[in-house]
Amino acid sequence: MKPHRVGNSRSAAALWRRRALLTLSGAVLAAAMPLAQATVYTLTDQNSSITVDPISTDGISHWKVDGVNQLYQQWFWGRIGSGSSERGLDTLPLLGAKATDANLNSGDDHLALLYGTPGFKIELGLSLSGGAPGSKMSDLATQITFTNLTQTGRDLHVFQYSDFDLSGNYANDTGTAVNANTIVQSDGGMILTDAVSPMPSRWEIGLDSDIVDSLGNGSPTTLGNSGSGTVGDVTYARQWDFTLQPAGGPNSSIGFSIDQHITVPDPGTVLLLGAGMLGLAGANRRKRRKNQSVDRD
Repeated sequence: MKPHRVGNSRSAAALWRRRALLTLSGAVLAAAMPLAQATVYTLTDQNSSITVDPISTDGISHWKVDGVNQLYQQWFWGRIGSGSSERGLDTLPLLGAKATDANLNSGDDHLALLYGTPGFKIELGLSLSGGAPGSKMSDLATQITFTNLTQTGRDLHVFQYSDFDLSGNYANDTGTAVNANTIVQSDGGMILTDAVSPMPSRWEIGLDSDIVDSLGNGSPTTLGNSGSGTVGDVTYARQWDFTLQPAGGPNSSIGFSIDQHITVPDPGTVLLLGAGMLGLAGANRRKRRKNQSVDRD
């Protein structure tokens, strides 16, 4: 056991509807949220369920697809300025929380969370879309919005950290950065595709707890734009660096969307992914040989 640490693809129209719901939840559901309580929420939809603990770094976990857990931990960290250390979202006051059945098929599948301080408001929306039983398909859409409530500009650094254990196995995953926006992880015939918008400033793929430890070590973290092709207990993170303008200005608020899709690919996709992995391995070997040749010279 891993040690504990603190149908078909959806259409473009379906993804747009999910993003619209998440955006709407920030404006409408937040206004109607009950006062937050120390509650662990479970979202369910068709063949899928996911657990959310909003006041713990466990954060989002136990994403089960057809009974198999695919996710160990996913959460958000941030810091203001370049000299301070990161803090987990869970360290901020949770002001409101509301779970709803957005598609009216029994069982809450959407969660809206509102965090706040005298200087910031942070809205987090999660929407789970399961597949038909036995399909091994599932989607999670996440929208997170940061709003400056002060009359001073703020330099903000936000981190998304993810530790997926596809097929319930943490030892043999492969993580690949397709581009700055998209990370693909595979293991045991399962594939996770994680696409974000806007483009992150930096990213990193690592092993086991290396990245999450750096987020909690008391020093500022800068991700290395490295690690694509890592094999093992894969984890990954993204970093956004931006300035929020004073309250009321056009850039006093910024939002991120994350679309994560778990599926069993068709054979053609498996072949293409395998070819990509072989190509990446070959490139790494050529780079090592070149470096060794330079060292000998």
